[in-house]
Amino acid sequence: MTDALNEAKARFGAIDVLEYSPAPHSPVPGLTPAVPSEVTVDNLQPMIDYNVYGAITAAQAVLPAMREADAGALLFSTGGGSVDPVPMFGNVISDERR
Repeated sequence: MTDALNEAKARFGAIDVLEYSPAPHSPVPGLTPAVPSEVTVDNLQPMIDYNVYGAITAAQAVLPAMREADAGALLFSTGGGSVDPVPMFGNVISDERR
């Protein structure tokens, strides 16, 4: 992630807007789908790693330059599961609603 953002900065210049919306890929490493009543710390952790820690990494890569320029925007979004939930992905949807 950091390497890709650094390459984008080198090629295009300053990053004015970061829109972080991780596209789901199959499979998310370590993810075992679980209905809401079966969500555990262990089966939720892969989605936290994927969505939350990725967002933090991306923000840390661009935020210093945005602060220095006193300009920029960070946008974070997630999948449609928060609007149209799929019960067998209870551990995915619970992460999206945080």
